[in-house]
Amino acid sequence: MSRLTKLFYLTVALFVLFYFTAGKKFFTSTPENKKDYQYLALFSEIVSRTKIEYFEAIKPGEKFPGAYTAVLGHLDKVSAYLDARQTQVYDCYRKGNSYHPGIYGAKLANYFYISGVVKDSPAGKAGLKPGDIIKSIREQSLYNLPFYQMYFSLLSDKPENIDISVYKKRSKNIEKISLHTRLFESKTRIREMGNNILVVEIPKIDEESAAYLLKNLKDKENLKLIIDLRHYTGGNFQSLLEIASIFFKDSPGFTIRLKKKKEEGKFPVGSDTALGYRAVIIINKSTIMYGELLAALFKLNQQDNNHPTTIIGRKTPGFISQVKQIGMKDGSSILLSEGFFLIKDEKTLESGIKPDIELKLEEFDHLFERGTAILNEG
Repeated sequence: MSRLTKLFYLTVALFVLFYFTAGKKFFTSTPENKKDYQYLALFSEIVSRTKIEYFEAIKPGEKFPGAYTAVLGHLDKVSAYLDARQTQVYDCYRKGNSYHPGIYGAKLANYFYISGVVKDSPAGKAGLKPGDIIKSIREQSLYNLPFYQMYFSLLSDKPENIDISVYKKRSKNIEKISLHTRLFESKTRIREMGNNILVVEIPKIDEESAAYLLKNLKDKENLKLIIDLRHYTGGNFQSLLEIASIFFKDSPGFTIRLKKKKEEGKFPVGSDTALGYRAVIIINKSTIMYGELLAALFKLNQQDNNHPTTIIGRKTPGFISQVKQIGMKDGSSILLSEGFFLIKDEKTLESGIKPDIELKLEEFDHLFERGTAILNEG
């Protein structure tokens, strides 16, 4: 019997016990009964807030077969329960000052798949490579946890060592490794590659990124761009619209629809003053959330004569939603999807963005040379 299954049966047993004994035993409760009540109260609070705030109607009995540490993972790919430590880390992450060992990735086969490693980072120096799979963090198994619960277990709010258990693809062995977390710069930047080709790295979809791109790309013509969307670290919807106005022309019916409580909000995307360019877009499994939505917009517009686009890399994880954080009384929090973004049809985003040219992991070592060749062919 798995740990989550045991926790589920324990939760049900406690609910039954509380139901039949609450009247007398709660008011004349022992410290043990109070502890049980606090556990049940927290579980009840999460269920209640989820029913109210989640973007579509749910039936807890169908969606919550485990205890609250696994509840949110049964809703979608994004919603998650964060304990007090992870909540503190998430708050730092939103402000751009969280610490990490230099790993990017996504949930795959119920564990954390490493899709990218920062050069000269603690993870890189430890020999971790794309394709490796993290099975446990801080001696806690990651099996079937929601993505954010996995990801924020890798992060910290200060420099510290974290122990991980990782399955290395090359050796087929499981190794235990200690990694140090540190701050990494996460800013959008542009660099020249020669032959009038610019590499545009967009790790954040925020106000600073939008202003930087507008300032450095405005009024330029016949651009050749390699746009790297592999290292997403956060963003917001309004900044996405601002960045979209730089890259895409305004066209009738071209909207993003935000599905919430059976309502759809339509948001025009693009601008008549958008750039003219040819571009190669790089994606992989760490192209998530608004980074993935930006990739979807490039995919939708890639046949436009003003900015023909070729997408290379590996398929993105899929499911792009707007997330709301709700704090719990004990310092923990839940992340809930407020809505699901749609472009033309829902399946486009739910199944992920498929590249025009699928690359093998070893081909990522020569990624920019491949992008340059594609742009020069055009």
